[in-house]
Amino acid sequence: MVNRIGVQLQEISDFVSVLDTAIPAHDVDVISLTVNVVDNELRELIEQFPDHRDPTIAGGQAERRRARAVLKDLVLNLSRIELAAAAGNFDEAAAELHNYRYVTSAGVGAALRSAEPWSLFNPKLHDAHNNAMRQMQMLQTASQPAH
Repeated sequence: MVNRIGVQLQEISDFVSVLDTAIPAHDVDVISLTVNVVDNELRELIEQFPDHRDPTIAGGQAERRRARAVLKDLVLNLSRIELAAAAGNFDEAAAELHNYRYVTSAGVGAALRSAEPWSLFNPKLHDAHNNAMRQMQMLQTASQPAH
């Protein structure tokens, strides 16, 4: 079985590695583009761990909450990298990149793997979640007045 969480984290890490060159080169455009791409990837990964209000997934609320929180922290860290670079504070941007890597290595993978049984990486939950979303969309569409 493919470790999909590991694959996604590696892809994100590969994108982040662009910052190793862009920050010392003071290339604000590349930094901004990289942060934007990684931000989108992290937000998509967050969606794989439905929040505690999702009625299609029973259990794992604490694990899912933790997974979402660590990923949201990475999004905020990336934002600080971009803000520092945009302000010309490249030493601060480099320090924030170091912090990003520290947080990533210190437990992001473990938090995501802990929540995996209650995530959309679980095929049964993925299907149940998508079926519920389709039903909700159909109900919303049916309840809208015709124009």
